[in-house]
Amino acid sequence: METTGLTAELWQRWRDFASEKLGVTLDEEALRRFETFARALIEWNAKMNLVSVRSAEEILWRHFADSLACVRLIEKCVPSASLSIADIGSGAGLPGLPVKIARPAWRLTLIESITKKCSFIEHARETLGLEGIEIINNRVENVAQDKGFRGRFDAVLSRAVTKLSPNLELALPLLRSGGHALIFKTRATADEHPAAKNALEILKGKLADTFYYDLPGSKESYAILCFEKTGDTPPAYPRRAGVPEKKPL
Repeated sequence: METTGLTAELWQRWRDFASEKLGVTLDEEALRRFETFARALIEWNAKMNLVSVRSAEEILWRHFADSLACVRLIEKCVPSASLSIADIGSGAGLPGLPVKIARPAWRLTLIESITKKCSFIEHARETLGLEGIEIINNRVENVAQDKGFRGRFDAVLSRAVTKLSPNLELALPLLRSGGHALIFKTRATADEHPAAKNALEILKGKLADTFYYDLPGSKESYAILCFEKTGDTPPAYPRRAGVPEKKPL
């Protein structure tokens, strides 16, 4: 992947897009942190294939801008200055770290089962100099059955994890009642939510809002589905590791 091309002009265009299209204004400190994060991601990606990208510029649009698309939706659904957020299947810290850079007062827990990816997230946390970030190297199924995490979060983020029904089974148990799960989808797959009706009834959730958006350079259109937790998820869920995806509700 090319490491050149991230010019001041490109960063400004990306920053303007975040403000004008996503409603996320970034100050100079946030921009500096995004530049630092981009360099770290490019360097580590060359060694361990953290994300699928063809150019450095694609990191800005496909990963950073895409991650920021959920910020205003979180603020709309969960209006509070200080939130506790979990990012499940976080991978390279996406979307969690970009959200944290944009809203440093929010508390962030990143859950990732692959150890080498957690190593990168730890490196990024130290390099970015951000506080209020917790990293958990474990499967979401296990974390969501832990009393220390179950029912704890105001919002749960899930980007490119799995299909909707198993995604909800992983996300909803982590939320407090009234919290929101934000599931990233392409617009083409966003319409699968009626098929998750049974899962929502069992897990105690409902579709609260949807945000549609486009990203420069992509032929796809995207959507974030926002589900509100309406009651206590039965203790049997999520089921043991691997079962939610193999046998969706």
